[in-house]
Amino acid sequence: MEKPIYAVVDIETTGNAPSRGDRMIQFAVVFVQDGAIIDEYSTFINPERAIPKFIEDLTSISSINVEGAPTFKGIAPKISKLLKGTTFVAHNVSFDLPFIQAELKRAGEPKWVGETIDTVELSRVLYPTLFSFKLQDVTAENGIVLTNAHRADDDAMATAKLFVKCLEDLKNLPLLTLQLLHKRAFQWKSRISTLLHEFIVEKRTSLLAHDGLVYKELALKKWTLTQRLAATQDTFPKSWEEKKRLFENTSTFRLIQEQCQMMDVVWDSLVEKSEVIIEGSTGIGKSLAYLLPSYFYAKQSGLQAVISTSTTPLMNQIVDKEITQLSKLLNKPVNAAIVKGIHHYIDLEKFSQSLSFEDESYDEMFTKCQVAVWLTMTETGDLEEINCSSGGMLFLDRVRKKSRNKQEMIEFDFYERALQRSINAEIVVTNHSMIAHDVLRDHPLFHPEKMFLILDEAHQFGHSVQQLGEQLFAYTHWKYLFGQIGDLSERQLMGKFRQVCTIHGLEVFSQFHQLEKYFNDFQSSFDQLITEMIDTLRDNFKQKYQHRYQFPIRELAIPLEEIHGLYEKGVRFKDLGQRILHTLFTLQNDYSGLDQQVIFEWEFLINEWNSRLNEWDHIFFSSKESAAWVDIDTRSLPGSLQITQVPILLQSSIHRIISSWRNSNGVIWTSGTFTTPKNSRYLAEQYGIPTSVPIHQFIAPTNFYNGAKVFVVTDMPDIQQVSQAEYIESVAEVVIETAMVTEGKCFVLFTSHDMLRKTVEFIQDTEQLKEFTLFAQGITSGSRSKLLKSFNRIPKSILFGTTSFWEGIDMAADSLAAVVLVRLPFASPEEPIFKAKATILESQGMNPFSEISLPEALLKFRQGFGRLIRRPNDRGAFIILDRRIETKSYGKEFIHALPSISTEKVSLEDMVLALEHWYTKKA
Repeated sequence: MEKPIYAVVDIETTGNAPSRGDRMIQFAVVFVQDGAIIDEYSTFINPERAIPKFIEDLTSISSINVEGAPTFKGIAPKISKLLKGTTFVAHNVSFDLPFIQAELKRAGEPKWVGETIDTVELSRVLYPTLFSFKLQDVTAENGIVLTNAHRADDDAMATAKLFVKCLEDLKNLPLLTLQLLHKRAFQWKSRISTLLHEFIVEKRTSLLAHDGLVYKELALKKWTLTQRLAATQDTFPKSWEEKKRLFENTSTFRLIQEQCQMMDVVWDSLVEKSEVIIEGSTGIGKSLAYLLPSYFYAKQSGLQAVISTSTTPLMNQIVDKEITQLSKLLNKPVNAAIVKGIHHYIDLEKFSQSLSFEDESYDEMFTKCQVAVWLTMTETGDLEEINCSSGGMLFLDRVRKKSRNKQEMIEFDFYERALQRSINAEIVVTNHSMIAHDVLRDHPLFHPEKMFLILDEAHQFGHSVQQLGEQLFAYTHWKYLFGQIGDLSERQLMGKFRQVCTIHGLEVFSQFHQLEKYFNDFQSSFDQLITEMIDTLRDNFKQKYQHRYQFPIRELAIPLEEIHGLYEKGVRFKDLGQRILHTLFTLQNDYSGLDQQVIFEWEFLINEWNSRLNEWDHIFFSSKESAAWVDIDTRSLPGSLQITQVPILLQSSIHRIISSWRNSNGVIWTSGTFTTPKNSRYLAEQYGIPTSVPIHQFIAPTNFYNGAKVFVVTDMPDIQQVSQAEYIESVAEVVIETAMVTEGKCFVLFTSHDMLRKTVEFIQDTEQLKEFTLFAQGITSGSRSKLLKSFNRIPKSILFGTTSFWEGIDMAADSLAAVVLVRLPFASPEEPIFKAKATILESQGMNPFSEISLPEALLKFRQGFGRLIRRPNDRGAFIILDRRIETKSYGKEFIHALPSISTEKVSLEDMVLALEHWYTKKA
């Protein structure tokens, strides 16, 4: 039987809508048969209309290119003939095929009929860990050269090569995985069921067996445990000469005096088992300065180094980059392991059970396919590796590991694997949240008598401790639970659970009717209470154009008796639901896959219910000193209502977490920004660190910042004197002018999500940056790390970020030319946590602005600048738009917080001229 022919197509057009007159300007097709490229065809097309400027810039196709080209009507018969009888393949079929169909219809040709395959969909399944599925990104990751992106001939050829690679990788999947994909293939948008069937038949007849692990019809990658390396008598290089000789082993590293001094402070602290605070500015090589002595001390003492940092991307960076560099420097392997919270890892039993349950949506089905493929390649089982849709994330949340099951074999428990790896590691990398939570665990993961602790990004430790005590009540959380549990009808979970109980011999008729009564009673009272909450707040909805509000919880004015009564009703439902479940478990019956899924869903939702009740109890009845407030958006009531509570005094909590480390092998706090110019112990006081703990500051040599320029734009309007719209227009003008000069490579920092969104929308409306890619936090889909990766990789791009982007991110070399600071990073006086702290300070006769607002703004300001110059040869402009830095008395403190570099106060026009001169000189 003749192998099918695949027509891999790409087109370029004047726009997205043929119905509004947009036309094709280039068509290309590459033919693939039996895994090989057999032919190709491409042509320019005269659109008989002007090509928009941004399309010319995007595709490099101008009116000159298409002037003598045929019209589509002239080549429509040929295109129709070329595509006839083929399977249509494209990278985003939903754009290319409808456009071609519309053009064929316009030309009087019959509609193309056949099956389609989308290489976007195929890539998402086969390469689920990629940060982006754009053609240029997917091909680059697969080693496929794409010279001229957005040219149909090059794009079609690259897509064809990608398609061939996809087919090869699909064919090489384990049989179990292929069978799982085939079972769901008919729900895909791409028609690949026939292909999968062929691969399955071929795999069954071959003698090659899967060389990995198998868990209940799931193929996994083979797992090997790295063994603990033997202790050595390697000596820490104490003198400058010894360190210099070590660094001479490689040309990759540059040793500087400040880095050596920090190494010595770390070493002495470890040997003395003492506590120390170290501030190491960007440029001294802070990570290596604590890793090198930590490694030697771990090898000599037999203890383990625990490195804690603030975020998952930074954990990965320490292992993938910093510890890899340490290994190169030492010319020997360094055994390191990452330990994250248990919820990061997949629960294979839950995932296996989910496969027997009917897929409810395309997103859920597709994510199951992604996970099945990912399991054949992952060594960690960390679900953050998967790039799936928002709907897919909801599914992943259901198959996360929630608790330890020591009866599960370690080969099939990724969390236990991670813990086992950490036992054998010399350096364990974790995050502040894990360290903070350890005091709450029945069986702690970290043992200070066998370990020593280094807290990197230490200025963020307080935030993690604060999150540890955070409680959240959200209307949507409860409504989700109500909808999932349902009632006693056969289509609802409560009804399905009753059926399972009945089938397995439980007499539960009266119990379930009581359960339904408790459930309905709670729902009714809940809705009534929410209505009362909103009614008490309505009088405060004052500003006509404001939609989001925050109110102190006391403004709810709901009697505590009523709140407690609802809580008790929730407890009655939860207790009865748990009792029925426990009774069912005592039967120890064999359950079918569907029965297991129902039981699992019921157990999961009852546990969720219990968690929500505990949050309710903490928020309304906790006596801890805390900030508690209501968030509400008047455009979506009651759905937007949520209540948050966080502790505001952290000294006692931090002492409880750190005390066992202090009493064992010492603690090292280190950060790039731990001090402020006028109060070096500001954060130490906030954390309750004793005054006896010394602070050492190490600053990079002045020449490290030779490539930095600071501009204060003096003709920006005063935001307090103009409307927000006028200020945003001025901000947009600066961003546009700066981006034009630097060809993108701009990072714009905001303190307000609302202002960020409106600025991005304004810039998009002007169409002045159409050729640029705009990545905006909260607007562009994807996590912070994914936005950052995209920004680093894509030229002519601009990144807009708020709070979490001010720190803890590392730009790729030469990816950043300018940081635009829209406003000085003061907390809003209406921000609930600030208000709660301010109230306490005012009661003690202190000034909240000078005591907390200014120091915290200075720390964040220094972090913002720290995004700009990361390496000795980096060059970039730090552009400040907030005029308060020159008009307010405290402005000079912000300037003094920067390294010793010149600051120019200039108009926007002069700044652009200076930037042009600097950038042209750099180029």
